[in-house]
Amino acid sequence: MDALRAALSGGLIDIVATDHAPHAPIEKAASYAAFADIPGGMPGLQTLLQTMLKLVDEGLIALSDLVRLCARNPAERFGLGRRKGRIATGYDADILILDPRQSSTIANADQVSRAGYTPFDGWTVQARLTSVFLRGREIAREGKLIGPKIGTIVTRES
Repeated sequence: MDALRAALSGGLIDIVATDHAPHAPIEKAASYAAFADIPGGMPGLQTLLQTMLKLVDEGLIALSDLVRLCARNPAERFGLGRRKGRIATGYDADILILDPRQSSTIANADQVSRAGYTPFDGWTVQARLTSVFLRGREIAREGKLIGPKIGTIVTRES
């Protein structure tokens, strides 16, 4: 873990993402004939922002690094860099609004994936996600979806 943290703070890692493997606890605890049959991974999609903010709180990375690692670099790597990953004219205006005056705590009870748990239960960060905008329209406020579903499939730019 120390080597991974050093690589992250040293700029050796380009992208941080989650494969989000929301296996239920009963699936993870079951008996399997072979090690390769055990469902791998852990839930992580819902907690990615807060775990990255924890690294910001610890001084391991800056907030601008979080944006680069989780938005700009992935957009560029996967051919979406002319529409996604930046706040600039001509981009899709996908924006997260954080309130740094409020803290937030990750809790198993708040997890909405079928796993129903997180290994980060109890972690607190000094920021709270208050709003999410997709293509300039607010789609979530204080953790609740609002308005109609407006998501679309995004394809690689040619």
